[in-house]
Amino acid sequence: MITADKFLASHKIIIPESQSVERQSAEDVCGERSLDDSVDNSVESPAHSSDRNSPQSTESTEDARPLDGHRGTQAFNTSRTHDRKVADLRDAVACITDKDEGHAGKDAETVPGELSDNDIDACREAALRLLDAAPRSSGGLKQRLIDKEFDDAVIDEVISRLQRVLLINDEAYAESAVRYCLSRNMGARYTERELLRKGVDRTLTRRLIAESTEAGQFVDAAYELGRTVLRKTQGMDPIKRKRRFWSAGGRKGHAPDIIRQVANELFDNA
Repeated sequence: MITADKFLASHKIIIPESQSVERQSAEDVCGERSLDDSVDNSVESPAHSSDRNSPQSTESTEDARPLDGHRGTQAFNTSRTHDRKVADLRDAVACITDKDEGHAGKDAETVPGELSDNDIDACREAALRLLDAAPRSSGGLKQRLIDKEFDDAVIDEVISRLQRVLLINDEAYAESAVRYCLSRNMGARYTERELLRKGVDRTLTRRLIAESTEAGQFVDAAYELGRTVLRKTQGMDPIKRKRRFWSAGGRKGHAPDIIRQVANELFDNA
């Protein structure tokens, strides 16, 4: 905290001690003069009385006394004026210092909801590097940024900005992931688990799974898986071949009724 004395010292404003000495001297002069007057009035000799009665003596005395009193009064008034100016200056410095400290305290306070530009820039750069490596959903990207120890509010702000410029599109990403699972002959259960693992919203995941199921895409994937198992197990015992298909269909996440339907149609007549 900058006090008034520090401010005066930093600006080389020196309060001379001579002013106080001068004021004391002025008071002493006035006091001594009054004392001399009283002494002169109470204990003066006849010679002195005769001297005082002379016109020359009276004139010189009257001229001297007002002169000394005027000088003492002037010095005293000058000292009081200087002290008053110094006091006013100190009050002004103290007022300015209090205001500056108040503004500094307000600036130092963290405004709720306000995000640091440096944190946002660092988080955005990390997000762009991750997206450059591979497409990601907003949920998957958020989890990776959390692992990098970015603040949740900063992550949400960065993801929101990336979504506005279409660098993140959860629905397009989820549709692409469903197509990938179908190309590998995955069933509905495995596909749903894979989308959730990649950070796709659960509501969006269930909607896409329902659409693919209604379109018969998972049934087609199960038939394709059955034909693949038939090719790989050609010449083996029919029961063993069907067991292989049941095992593969379960691992791929197909529903039991679909596996049974495909096994009866493909392996019973093989």
